[in-house]
Amino acid sequence: MKYLFIAICVIMYCLPVDSPAVGYASGAPAYTFFIYMVFHKSIVHLSINMAGFYFAYGSMKCKFFPLLYAGAVLVAFLSASGTPSVGASGLIYILLGIRAASVITDPHRFIPFFSLVLLSLSTGFIIPGIDGLIHLTGFSLGFLSSIIRSILYDETDSLADKGRE
Repeated sequence: MKYLFIAICVIMYCLPVDSPAVGYASGAPAYTFFIYMVFHKSIVHLSINMAGFYFAYGSMKCKFFPLLYAGAVLVAFLSASGTPSVGASGLIYILLGIRAASVITDPHRFIPFFSLVLLSLSTGFIIPGIDGLIHLTGFSLGFLSSIIRSILYDETDSLADKGRE
């Protein structure tokens, strides 16, 4: 599923589509909330997001992708502003939030991981044109869903540590 999603994003980037027309925003057509994550503004945007997705999704099982996709749609609805946004960042930050729940108890992994996440999250609020709210919303959703899942299923390992592809 990881490679399929990356391939779809690359193909969609190559198509002549105006990215603001397919970006989610308050008042935008409902379908934009379901397709925004496969469109990207530039080759740099696509490259950074696909590398982030590749590494963040690396330890997840394929069966969880539909839940991740649904989560990315939800965070788009929760963080929609007046400016259309595109990209897979919401989905990536959900994955990072899930991973955060698994490293929170290990100080050797916690400090480097959260340092990188905080640096990454801050760019969304400092650099114009990057939707920091979807990053924060996605991270929060991933973190909370992993904690709730661990509590409900009384698991010591997080969702992120289940299985390797």
